[in-house]
This record gives sequence, C-alpha cells and structure tokens, in this order.
Amino acid sequence: MVEIEESIKEDPIERYIGDLIEGDEESRRQAATALGNIADERAVEPLIQAINDENHWVRLRSAEALGTLCNEKALGPLMDVAKTDENTAVKSTAAWALGYMGKSKSVNCLLDILRNEEIHEVRETAAWALGMIGDKRSQSELKNVVMNDENDDIRLKAVEALGRIGDDNVIEPLIFACDDKYHKVRAKATRALGVIGSKKALIPLKSTLNDEEAEVRANSAWSLGIIEDASSWDLLRDRMLYDKSFQVRKEAVNALLKIDEDRTINELLDILEKEFKNTLIPVIEGLGISENSDVSDKLIEFLDYDDKEIVKAASWSLAQIGVEDAVKPLIQKVLKETDADVRRSIAFDLANIDKGSTMEILSNISLHADTNAKRRTAAFVMDIIKDQKTVDKFVNLVKESEDEDEGIRAVQILGIIGDEELLDEFITLLSDDNPKVRWASTWALGEISSKRTVPYLINLLKSDENSRVRGTAAYSLGRIHDKSAMDSLIEAGVNDEKKSVRKQAVEAVRKLDHEIGMEEFIERVLYEDESELIKNSVWAVRYLGDKSTLLEFVHALDMDDPKIRGNALKALGAFDDPEAAEAMMDIIINDDEPQNRKLASKLLSNSGNQEVLDKLIDRLIIENKPTIRKRITDAFIEMEEPRVVQRLLDALNDSDSDVRIGSIKALSDLGDKSVTDMLIDVALRDGHFGVRRASAQALGVLGDDEVVQKLTDIALNKRNRWHRRHAVEALGELGNPKALEGLKNTLTDYSPDVRWAAIWSIAELGHQGVVPELIERLNDDDLRVRRAAARVLGEIGCVEAIEQLKKLAFEDPDFKVRWRAARSIAQLGGKDVKEDLLKMLEDPHGEVRWTAVRALGELSDTEARPILENLAKEDPSPKVREIANEVLQRINRLQ
Repeated sequence: MVEIEESIKEDPIERYIGDLIEGDEESRRQAATALGNIADERAVEPLIQAINDENHWVRLRSAEALGTLCNEKALGPLMDVAKTDENTAVKSTAAWALGYMGKSKSVNCLLDILRNEEIHEVRETAAWALGMIGDKRSQSELKNVVMNDENDDIRLKAVEALGRIGDDNVIEPLIFACDDKYHKVRAKATRALGVIGSKKALIPLKSTLNDEEAEVRANSAWSLGIIEDASSWDLLRDRMLYDKSFQVRKEAVNALLKIDEDRTINELLDILEKEFKNTLIPVIEGLGISENSDVSDKLIEFLDYDDKEIVKAASWSLAQIGVEDAVKPLIQKVLKETDADVRRSIAFDLANIDKGSTMEILSNISLHADTNAKRRTAAFVMDIIKDQKTVDKFVNLVKESEDEDEGIRAVQILGIIGDEELLDEFITLLSDDNPKVRWASTWALGEISSKRTVPYLINLLKSDENSRVRGTAAYSLGRIHDKSAMDSLIEAGVNDEKKSVRKQAVEAVRKLDHEIGMEEFIERVLYEDESELIKNSVWAVRYLGDKSTLLEFVHALDMDDPKIRGNALKALGAFDDPEAAEAMMDIIINDDEPQNRKLASKLLSNSGNQEVLDKLIDRLIIENKPTIRKRITDAFIEMEEPRVVQRLLDALNDSDSDVRIGSIKALSDLGDKSVTDMLIDVALRDGHFGVRRASAQALGVLGDDEVVQKLTDIALNKRNRWHRRHAVEALGELGNPKALEGLKNTLTDYSPDVRWAAIWSIAELGHQGVVPELIERLNDDDLRVRRAAARVLGEIGCVEAIEQLKKLAFEDPDFKVRWRAARSIAQLGGKDVKEDLLKMLEDPHGEVRWTAVRALGELSDTEARPILENLAKEDPSPKVREIANEVLQRINRLQ
C-alpha cells in the first residue's frame, strides 16, 4: 500500500485520474482542471467518462480539458454533450472545446447547433467555434445568421467567424453587417473587411467613417489604411483633424501614413506649425510612427508644451525615431518635470534611444546634481533603463570613494536601481559606524524590497541608537511588505521614544495590513496600563483609523472590565466627533465605575460639544439618569427630603431600563434598608439583566445575612426556573461569601440555566469549598454548563481538574467545549501537558488545534518543530497555519 501511495505521489497524472474517478465533487472538478493543464494523453479516456458526471461543474471542466488535449477520441462525446447536456454552461463549453480543437469533423454538429439550439449562449459559442475551425461549409449558415438573427451577440460571433474564414465569399455579409443595429457588430465587420483587404469594401468603409460609435470609426480608418486607397485621403484627414475620439484620430494618422507617407508627413508638419491643439497628439505620434529623423527638432520643441499628454506624445515619438540628439533634451525635461506620470513616461522612452550615453549623463546627475529631487529623478530613470556597467560603477564608488557624501548617494542610487545581487553588500553596511551610511543602506534595502533583509531591518528598528535609522528601517519594512515584521512595527509604533519613528512604524503597519494593525493598536489602547503607551497607541489608532475605529471604542465601553472602558474613553477623547461625545455621555449615565464617569465628564467638558452637554443635562434632570441621580440623591440626603424613596420606588416600574437601574442605584446610595424586599422582587422578576444585577448589587450594599437567606431559599425552592436563575445571579452579585453554600446546592438544579448561572456566581464569590462540585459539572449533560465549568476551573487555577479537563478536551462531542477545555489545560498544565497538547492537534476542529498550537508556542519546545512545520503547510485551517508559522518563528528566534 505504501508503494502504491508513493507511486501516485511521484506521478501526478495517476493521482488526478484517481481523484477524477473516485474523489468528492470538489476533488473531481479540480482533477479535471489539472489534467487539462498537464495535457497528458492518459487523461483522455477518464475525461471522456467524466463529461457524463452527475455534477455539472465536473462535466464542464472535463469538456474544457478535452478541448485543450485536442484528441480526436473526444470529438464524438463532445458533440453529444454540446447537443444534449441539460446544463447550458456545459453545452457551451463542449462547443467551445470543439472549436478549440479545430477539427472539420465537428462542423456539421456545430452547424446543427447554430440552426436549432434554443439557448442563445450555446448558439453564440457554436458560431465562434465555426470561425475557429475555418471550414468554408459554414459560410452560408453564418451569412444567414449575420443577416437575419435577432440576437446581437450571436450576430457578433458570426461576423467574427466570417472574418476568420476571410475570402471574397464573406465580403457581402460583412458589408451588410456594417449597417447592423449593434455597434459591436459594425465594429467587427469594419475590422474584418480591412483584414480581407478587398477594394469592394471601400464604399461601406468610407460610410462608416461617420458612424456614431468611435470604435466603428477607428476600425474603418484602420481598414482604409490597410487597403491603401488614395481616394480615402480627404475623408481620413477630416477624421484626423476633427474627430472627438483620440483613438479615431490616431488610426486616421496611421492610415494616412500608409497611403502616402511623404504627403502625410508634410501635412503633419504643417498642422504642427499652426498648433491646432485638438490634433497635436495624433499628429505628434504620427510623426513618431513615420520614424523620420528630420522631424526630431520640431518634436523636441513640444517637450516644453503646457499639456502633459502632448509632452508624453513628443517624448514617445522621439523614442520611436531614436535620434541620439534627443537624449539631453529628454533628460533635461525629466529632471524639471513635476508630474510623476510624465517623468515615468519619459524615462521609459529614454531607455529606447541610447542606453550608453543616457546612463553616463544620468550617473553624473544622480551623484552631483544640486538638489536631492534631481538626484532621485536621475536614479529613478536609471532604474527603469537598468544597465549593469552603471551598477558596477556605483558599487565601486561605495567601496572606494573618498567622498563620504558621494558614497552615501551611491548607496541610495543602487537601492533605487534595485539589484538584489547587492543585498549582502548593503547588509554589511548596516553595521557601519557612520549613521549616515546605515541610514542610506537601510533606505536602499527598502527600495530593493527583498524579504531576506527583514530580520536585519527589524534588528535596526529595535536597537539602532539613531532615530533616523530606526524610522527608515520601519519605512523599508513597510516597502518590503513582509507580515513577519508586523509585531516589531507595532511595538515601535507604541514604544519608540521618537514620534518620527512611531509615525514611520505605524505607516508601515498600514502598508502591511491595515485591518490587523488597527486591531493590534486597538488592543494596546484597551489593555495597556502605562499612560504614555496608551497615549502613543491612541495616536497610532487615530493615524490609521476612520469612523469605524471610533465605533470600536464605543463598543468597548460595553465591556465588563472598567479599565478597558477607561482606556476606550481616553481614545475617544482624541476624536473630535459628535459620536465620541455621545459615547462619553453614555458612560456618565451608565458606567458602574466612578473613575470612568469622572474621566468621561472631563473629556466631554474638554470636547466643547455644547449640544451633547445640553442633552446630557436634560437626560440627567428629566429622565433621572445615573450621574444626575447620584447628585440628586446626595442632595436629598443632605436636605433629608422624605419623598425621594417613593419617587425612586415608582421609577422601578418605568419602561426605560436605564431609569430603573438608576433608581436602584440611587436607592442603594440612600441606604434605606426598608426597600430590600422590593429590590429582591426586582432582582427576580425584571426582564432586564442590568436591572436585576443592579438590584442584586444594591442588596449587597443594603442587605445582610437575612437577604442572603431569602435569595438562597428562592434559588433552591422557587418553581419558576427563571426566578431561581435570577436569584442565583443575585447571590453572585451580593459579594457575600456566605452565599456560597446555597450556590453549591444550585449546581445540581434540574434547569441547565440555573446550573450555568451558579457556576459564574460561584466564580464571582471566590469558589472556596466548592471546587469538587465545579469539577463534577464537567460531566453535565448541557454543553453550556460544561463549557462554563471548563472555563472557570481554568481561570481560577484549579490544578485538581486537569485530568477531567483532558477527558473533556479529547472526548466531548461539542467543539466549543473541547476548545474551552483545551484552553484551560493550557492555562493550568505548563510543560506537563505537552503530550496532551500534541494529541489535541488531531482534533477535527480548527479552533481546538489553534489553541493547542498556541499553547505549544508558550512552551517553546523545539521537539514540536516537525509537527508544527507540517501544520504550517498542510492544516486545512488558515488560522491554524498562521499560528503554527508564528510559533515556528518564535522557536527559531529563541534558538
């Protein structure tokens, strides 16, 4: 069996044939395509069988492959498929294959399709195929189609086919097609008449010079030029001078040159003297097409014209003529030209005239010109021309020049020229004591853009003492576009002491992958602790970001971690945007963290957004939102206002959940224990989680052991499972460890919703004494409960659970449970779970394998390298392949 598998590996034809016969639908389709590309005769018979496959994509690719193979055995089967297959695309592909094969034996079949097929796409392909075969037996039917068929596309293909057949018998239908209602048919017909070259077509071609479509007029001019009929001169001259289309004017010039070159050149020069702007470009290019060196002086004059398209035309024409005297004027023009498009165009033209003299002049300019712009432009042109002698000259200058500036410029020029053979030379220069040399070499490596230099540039970015070198290293990494530099660039974008370096690093991140970079910087903003690093990360986000970025921070304001919300607020403070101000207002109203509310207030005040500030005041006063309620509550306590409790109790029935939450918090702030029974009722019955949670929290402030007992009784005895669940959640929010005993008993509740809530509440309260019961939940018959237990046990560091977690990771039918168990094992196990992690790599789900690979990466175990290398290449999940590559790189760096 091993020998058979090895032989298949060695012979891809046999492997693909096997896939075509026995593979799944996707494998069969890919195999048919591959067999067509390889073009081995052994594939003919299997492909003939496959054009009857049940899957239409397999049939289509098989027909396509048979056409490519051009084996006559396939003619009969392809003709059957072209006429009888139930799928339109398959029939069309079979007809295409017959045309591609070019065998006259298929003409009658294709004619029958053209006459009788109901599907116009298939008839269209049949017409094309007849043209490819070129058999004169098809002329009559194609003529009939051109003159009578109602379908535009079929008439178009028929005209193309007649043009390919191309003898006197097809002239009549082609002339008829010159008046077709569909402009593309007219364009094809006028072109085909030129290819045939018969003077019988002169009258219709002269007529179509006035067609409403530019493509038809351009093809008519081209055909009249091919026929070389002098009587067309005046008509073509009119098109050259007055047609609105550049392409028509250009074809008219070309045709005039073919009919009478001397007369045309004199006419063109006469027009140039008059500087009739509408005709200057085709006239100038016409002089270039003529390749008459006598006109070069006149063309040079137009290099200083104020229209860039005319300048490009003059440069192109000078290159076509190829006179050496044009080199210096073109170089002078390219050096002072501000338009990059014009500079590039002239550079390509210079490469076509005299490489030797051009490179000599440019070399001197690139080294000694008085401005950096001129030197760079000269080097840019040399890069386009590419001359090895010049490269060698600059290499010698780098090694031998006694002038430091000249040597540095030589390095830059070599970078622009971009010769990869110089990489080792540049890499050596990265260690030079002179920071100018290191900077020039770093910049040059960016211009060459070889991925081999990425590790060296990363090292400079991290450790070079010169900020200009570090910034240029970031710039060059962006040019090279190797994503392995992403982490280092992100670090530099946040940590480098120089803003110029951070800016270059962030710009490079944009070039590598804007979306990933944004995600990473947003993560830095949200999870960073150090104020300066948060500030730098916020700057990076603003530099890269847009409206959607702002929304990322708005969404982060809903996260549970108050530090994250605070960091998100700091980021929003950098956005001068009404939506940011609205988000700050929401934090003032809703956030549970006083420090965040204080920060949001300050930022909103600093924003100066009076509209949102007024709205905030209205909502706080009229709708009783949290911040203003707190102020009102404090005021009421100070004034001993007796009506406040009743007002807040009434608000517990408000339809707005925010109002209810604020009322609960205000009651909590008041410290009136008489409302605890009401708050218990809210914690059980309110349909909004936030309200129930606020009630539980308020009970934690107001209540005592009696509240714990009441909620425990409800959690254990209430018939309504939702009330039991809400009581469990409330116990978790109380913050009272005495609630743990009751919560432990709810872990066996018959409702999975209650058991699930109990796990999280126990985790909230500290889990002391409840670990065995949590471990038992790993066997729960509800996957949400198992998942929650697996997560909590990992997060609380419960080493006792590791064997049960392993069983879950390998055997649970739900991949999310296996994944969560795998993550917890990785958290708990250290190097002791290496073998288990390796076994997890066999899991059928990518998320589980991803978690295992990531955990192996934390171990930095070199013994895992072969397995990781295989995953990096072969794993079906792109996410797994990516993390495997990252881990391999980490292991390699550590070695």
